[in-house]
Amino acid sequence: MGGSKLSAFQEERYAALRRRCLGFQKVRTHDVPERSCRLKVQTWLGDWYPAELEGSDCKSIEQIGKGEKKRTLN
Repeated sequence: MGGSKLSAFQEERYAALRRRCLGFQKVRTHDVPERSCRLKVQTWLGDWYPAELEGSDCKSIEQIGKGEKKRTLN
């Protein structure tokens, strides 16, 4: 997804989505000029930048929480 598509999330028609979206999958690249990275995404989204969450690659709902690494919110 390029910057022009992500920057569209600032438009009023996406207000409901912004209110409901609590987080995005974590962006591992921080400042890489030739690729999409955290700094570019923050610029494209403007003042609205949700929390970053570690992703999970579950193949089904039943697999959620069954991995070797368990994380909890404190």
